[in-house]
Amino acid sequence: MRPGRPPKLNREEQFEVSQLLHDSPTYAGYDVEEWSVSLVQQLLDENFDVTYSRTSVHRPF
Repeated sequence: MRPGRPPKLNREEQFEVSQLLHDSPTYAGYDVEEWSVSLVQQLLDENFDVTYSRTSVHRPF
């Protein structure tokens, strides 16, 4: 394991997020056709109770 802060999401959750992001946001229940940074942040907050900054939201996925 790398030193530093532990990940906010475990591997299973990271996989689940990547699968959600692979599909249109409409499949996740949102009324838009494309993912935006703010929408990904909302998804993470609502479904996984974690908060990522605009910069960090790109890293794990």
